[in-house]
Amino acid sequence: MLRMDPSISILIRRSSVRGMKNVMREQRWFASFGVLFGVLLMMQILLFSLIGAQTMKHMLQSRTALSIEIRSETGEQQRHEFFAGIQQLPFVENAVYITKEQTFEDARSTDPDLIAFLEKYELTNPFLDTIGITLGSLDNFSALKIFLNDEKWRHTVNPAHISKINDQEAQLNELLSIISTGRSISIIIIFISIAVLILIITELVRRRASDRSEEIFVEQMAGANPYAIILPFASEATFLLWAAIVVSTVIIILCMFLAPFVYPAFRGQLANAMGNEFSISARGMFPMLFVAEILLAPVVSFVGAWLGVAPRLKNTGQVA
Repeated sequence: MLRMDPSISILIRRSSVRGMKNVMREQRWFASFGVLFGVLLMMQILLFSLIGAQTMKHMLQSRTALSIEIRSETGEQQRHEFFAGIQQLPFVENAVYITKEQTFEDARSTDPDLIAFLEKYELTNPFLDTIGITLGSLDNFSALKIFLNDEKWRHTVNPAHISKINDQEAQLNELLSIISTGRSISIIIIFISIAVLILIITELVRRRASDRSEEIFVEQMAGANPYAIILPFASEATFLLWAAIVVSTVIIILCMFLAPFVYPAFRGQLANAMGNEFSISARGMFPMLFVAEILLAPVVSFVGAWLGVAPRLKNTGQVA
């Protein structure tokens, strides 16, 4: 079993205590916290956006809803055979037969002006019987089109609707491509934000080292280990980062919770479905991301503290 060198353990413990004391005695810590909080909040938004993009991608790939129109001249027996064939397809999760009368009644709420026009001039029902299906995956489009283009169903399926299915597949693939591009851009921005965090910490540490120049000088003259000088600054930055991570995370969660109460768009049926999927994804991914942030904070802080303090120590030859 690996054990930490006692001297290193003591150094880290003492540096942590000094870092906490420095945070408590620093009069301008709130400004430093505000800067770190702003960057962390942006990163949390990006991380939640990544979870949202993953949720949307999963929904598009796993729950693809389509409707297939049946020609009006198709006989009753042929309709039943076609519907039975659809139900037996292994990649179809659900299939529902919708009559044109049902579609007409549904249109009363979705398009009342059209129904009023049809009834005013006593026009016949323009809708066709349809079959609503849910595919198990976006990859099943090709298999569905092979089934629909079978010679047996040439006089059953409305050919114009098959072209609509092709258009829907192209639109979904384009949307997935946009989501993937957005994810890539978000990841790049997150890495840039980490670099910005290091630069901010470097500048904050440099300023604090300048304020404590006499204290550092005394430690150098006493022959203190360079890490004993750097680690308290790193610990101080780590505590501020941890606080910024926790506060920014709480604010993002509160915003997500309050959004449906503030914006009506988040209370729709589609929004509720996406919200449920997002909650499932967030419960699985967010704890890991939060722990990763907590573990990464000391690393980022140490790099920033090293860049901020090491040049001052190099002047006395204590850092190679």
